[in-house]
Amino acid sequence: MMKRTISFAAALAFWSVAAFLVAAEPLRLNFQFAGVSEDQGAIVEKIVKQRVSERVASGELNLSYAIDLSFEPEEYSLETSGTDATLRAGSFPGLIFASGKLLRSLEYGADSFTVPELTIREKPDASFRCCYFARHFHNWYHMASNEELERYVEDLALWGFNAIATISVPVVNLNLDPASEDWRQAVDGVKTIRAASKRLGLSFTGLDCINQACLDMPEELKGTPNVDPKRGNNGINACPSKPGGTEYLDRLTRAIFASFDGAQTDFTCWWPFDEGGCECEQCGPWATNGFLKCAARYCKMVNDEFAPDQKFILSTWTYHEDEFEAVWEWVKDHPEVPYILADAHADFPKYPLEHALPEGHKLITFPEISMQGRFPWGGFGATPQPRRFTELWEQVRGHVDGCMLYSEGPFEDINKIIESGFYFRNESAEDSLREYARYELAGADPEDFVALCRDLEAILVLKDRNPEYTAAALDAMKLAVKIDLEIVPKLRDCWRWRQFYCRCLLEYERNVRGNENTQTCVDAILELQRLYHSDLFPEGCVDPLHYCTQPVLPQGDIGVFKRPEEEIQER
Repeated sequence: MMKRTISFAAALAFWSVAAFLVAAEPLRLNFQFAGVSEDQGAIVEKIVKQRVSERVASGELNLSYAIDLSFEPEEYSLETSGTDATLRAGSFPGLIFASGKLLRSLEYGADSFTVPELTIREKPDASFRCCYFARHFHNWYHMASNEELERYVEDLALWGFNAIATISVPVVNLNLDPASEDWRQAVDGVKTIRAASKRLGLSFTGLDCINQACLDMPEELKGTPNVDPKRGNNGINACPSKPGGTEYLDRLTRAIFASFDGAQTDFTCWWPFDEGGCECEQCGPWATNGFLKCAARYCKMVNDEFAPDQKFILSTWTYHEDEFEAVWEWVKDHPEVPYILADAHADFPKYPLEHALPEGHKLITFPEISMQGRFPWGGFGATPQPRRFTELWEQVRGHVDGCMLYSEGPFEDINKIIESGFYFRNESAEDSLREYARYELAGADPEDFVALCRDLEAILVLKDRNPEYTAAALDAMKLAVKIDLEIVPKLRDCWRWRQFYCRCLLEYERNVRGNENTQTCVDAILELQRLYHSDLFPEGCVDPLHYCTQPVLPQGDIGVFKRPEEEIQER
């Protein structure tokens, strides 16, 4: 048994800061471990210390952790009595999940916390609970430091995610030159996210658009564009049926997987469209012909040459209803593909819900939690959508064994938590909002936060000013002012709350005042640019799609009016 006692002064100012600040009163946490390595114990200690000290400056908690092999791997239990907490799980990730539940269950006051009486034992409903980091366009995932990425992966693990994904190598921005500095930097970024995941025992998935090509692909190998606009025609896509096409894709695939020698992914997700696809006579229909042939070829290549134990996910994103049957037949011969991913831009397709996959294969979803209703993505702050995601969850509940969330950045952090609640314990969106509020907005009334999220979702889609939007924006600003006054002091400037507050300011100016050219809007946008790192866009860099993820300052003359907070108090 490994035992450690930590007595330290709170607190870590915010999660990107590594050093602790000295406070007047001590915070005493005592850790005891059984069945975990010394490194794993240190990880848990750091995680718990940081999160508690970011909220309060004093209190005592005695934590006893143990691996219990009678539990299923991700199953955990949590029991508390007085200032003692006992956490057991069937694996190290299970202990991380238990730690998250404990942290969210503590009752935080202005200076200290109390430990409620708890007896919890649970295991997740779905086997694959993944978040995909869309690391491109110099968005937050692209610009964040290694420490920030590591911290965010920890945060998701505390909420029950057991997998992280990102693009294997963003070849759309590169020449096919693995020795180049650009290629090396791209690979290093992926390795950073992989390492952050693996240190917590999470699985890591690399997404590969199966016939996507590099910038310097010979023009004569270019594929025939997709005909369905919902599938997109982004990037540069090679035709494997043209002379030299398959050889080119072989060389590219080998270059990608050779770049991760000794650091291979647990899963590769083969992606069909956007980027991807070729509808020439030999490849088309791509969804049921060329794509499946490429997937079979490259599953075998990866297993034979690079990672014999690697598993695969086959995406059927934006498939038409009459295209799924071919995949259901194809997968019978591919035990190396345990998961089939399906989803669409709106309602979930019917075929996967009405036809069970062959034995040994499971269905997962691809919830798009970032781009609905607003552009630029992340340009306005937090975008909670509890109603929309509940409707989509009701379509698939009981039919799927997991998800891979599509994320463009931390502005939809709350949507990740809503989805985690669905897939971990079939928890309602509003219950997840309440738990989020008790933890991230400690001191505020969780019901106010639920109401705030309802208001912000009601005015998510940008429309001309109207009475309905004015009423919702005014109510949201009133709730934001109230929450801001009640939240514990240490959390008031936390990025999670500030992105909500900035969104409320912007909605008030747009929908109540009717004027977005105000100093309040300028200040809110500048703050969001700092939060999402668009202020770090490299000078002289050319990224024609950076505008997709950059909060945009008002144009024209800027007026100075009373702050919304002042007007709220006068009403």
